[in-house]
Amino acid sequence: MNSKTRRSPLVASAILAAIMSANAAVAAEDEPEMPGETQIVPGEFLVRFADEVTDARIAEINARFGVEVVDRLLDGAILLVRVPDPALLSDIMVLYEATPGVLYVEPNFVVETQGQGTNGPEIQ
Repeated sequence: MNSKTRRSPLVASAILAAIMSANAAVAAEDEPEMPGETQIVPGEFLVRFADEVTDARIAEINARFGVEVVDRLLDGAILLVRVPDPALLSDIMVLYEATPGVLYVEPNFVVETQGQGTNGPEIQ
């Protein structure tokens, strides 16, 4: 074989590898997140207190853990809370879970909707 013939498979292989790599990068950008790859808002969590826990007691607990109430959801039944340092999120959530009167604590998960958005006919 001459040298021109021997290089052709190598050049073709290099070009094919470059195309496959580029296609894989584009495909990875378009792929939806896999289940289990949940995202959370850094430093935020939701907490639900029992109905008998007073607002004064809730304020006391929040002050003790140094958190800020960002929002009240479902007529105030669930609090959206922000911790002063996102690195402390897990630790503070554990403290809340161990607090009497707390029904549940969970991270503030990022949720994306699919569909036509707010202008779709099903929204009207």
